[in-house]
Amino acid sequence: MSGLSTFLIGTYTENENQGIEFLSFDQATMTLSSKVVASGFNNPSFVIANQAKTLVFAAEDTQNGKLRTFAFNQHEPQLTLLDIVDSVGEHPCYLALDHSERFLAAANYISGN
Repeated sequence: MSGLSTFLIGTYTENENQGIEFLSFDQATMTLSSKVVASGFNNPSFVIANQAKTLVFAAEDTQNGKLRTFAFNQHEPQLTLLDIVDSVGEHPCYLALDHSERFLAAANYISGN
């Protein structure tokens, strides 16, 4: 088994230094490493990327939920904040892109919309 697998994961945060992490798993050595690539906001619990892996979207799971859009540089790895919008509900918990990737849909857990 050889190769490198990479992942972006959202987390529940306890401090400003936590947030979205970039994980890489080296199958040859069976080692996992992580790097925080976006921090300074609360509970980016759900994260998705577009097909080209150039954009990343995160749901900020809070009472006044926010959705964040980032430019994604896989080679650094690095996320650059592009936009923040309200989720129009409380505690967004799920994100989906439509087939054309022109529209992002969010589901809010507490407000149920």
